[in-house]
Amino acid sequence: MPTQSSPSFFGKVTPQPRRSLLSGAGRLGRLSYIARSGLCHLLMVSLFSIAVHFLNLFNWHSMMFRMHLIWEHPFLLMFGGVFLLLSYAYLMSIFLIQRLHDLNQSGWLSLLLLIPVLNLIFGCYVVLAGGTPKLNAYGVVPHTALWEKLCAWGMIVFFLLGLMSTSLRISYLIDHGQLEHPQRLIKHSMQYF
Repeated sequence: MPTQSSPSFFGKVTPQPRRSLLSGAGRLGRLSYIARSGLCHLLMVSLFSIAVHFLNLFNWHSMMFRMHLIWEHPFLLMFGGVFLLLSYAYLMSIFLIQRLHDLNQSGWLSLLLLIPVLNLIFGCYVVLAGGTPKLNAYGVVPHTALWEKLCAWGMIVFFLLGLMSTSLRISYLIDHGQLEHPQRLIKHSMQYF
């Protein structure tokens, strides 16, 4: 009797069940997780930026928020912001649970994100660990679509370029005296204790 992950009589793999955004059931591979969570982050940042721009909450010349204008749109900001934040948190939770299922772990393990410092180690584990290569307790090996592969590698390259440009910018500012060296900063901060 063939299993779900074995090919049928004519050599075609049986189709996998479609992943649902409303359920944490199933598995999500590493590249699929990076692509979907990255797109979710970009969508959230884009919607936030559009809202800030159209509500004129940010002064682009002084690069500062206009906090006094927040109270002119309390209903829109409160309920729109809460809806966006809850939608974002829900989608990221679903993606994380499905990724943990690919690692043959329970979705309850996602609560480790609430513990400081441990959440950084756990986040690295989720992104870097390889999934179970065969059928596990949560389903068949997930298929990564081409768009997910391209998007994930784009996100990885974008992250590495951002990390490199940030470190170069900080190094430049330290060398030109616009930022204090870390040793001097620690020395000055220790004077207060």
